[in-house]
Amino acid sequence: MKLYQPKKKKKKLGRKIVALAILALIVFGLFKGCQYAVRSIENLDALKITAINVIAPSHIQKAQILSLSGLNKGQGIYNVSLSDAKKRIKGHPWVRKVSIRRSLPSTVEITVQSKEVKALTRVNDMIYYLDNEGKVIDKLIPGFKTNMPVINAKPEEYAKVIALLDYMKNPDISEVFLDGDILTIYLSDENIKILVSISKLDQSLKNIAKVMADLRSNGEKASTMDATLPGNKVVVRGLRK
Repeated sequence: MKLYQPKKKKKKLGRKIVALAILALIVFGLFKGCQYAVRSIENLDALKITAINVIAPSHIQKAQILSLSGLNKGQGIYNVSLSDAKKRIKGHPWVRKVSIRRSLPSTVEITVQSKEVKALTRVNDMIYYLDNEGKVIDKLIPGFKTNMPVINAKPEEYAKVIALLDYMKNPDISEVFLDGDILTIYLSDENIKILVSISKLDQSLKNIAKVMADLRSNGEKASTMDATLPGNKVVVRGLRK
């Protein structure tokens, strides 16, 4: 007796291979068709960039932001990488945060947020801005944030001094020096030099405030007030009416 079952299996296997091959051709054709459709859409004149709007504070030059973005008119709005443009823009010294969005059909909008200036400092006879972390931002821009307190300290102590300025919250501080534990403060409104110990800052400031109130009540001012001595004493020098 002859058995023909093996031949049937081969026949079924061959049909499966043919079916899979046809399916693969269909999938490949659909993939290529989608690729062609996407390329056709991307290259439509209606979807090419015709305007790039940059929204930024006045001290940040829009031309610089546009140049850093690498975006240009005439590019397909879907052909450009917004994430790459963001990375390049973040290299600008003033940029804290940037967002970019497509506004169909042909506009790209770039919005830039600036770092916050907390103080100034001198570096090689030049004035620079410092941010809230005590990091150098950029050189002084004439007419912009020029009335900030000037910090004279080691670069690694900038952040500490800025934290002290935030704690004291005195808008009249024009300049500060940090030397070890001694913080020297210059007040612009009353032209007073104040010395406090940062290790006992609270008590030093309270003592200074009390002495200043007493002087005002007597119609007097001092050129120097030193609260760094032991025993919570405040030494007053240069009394004047």
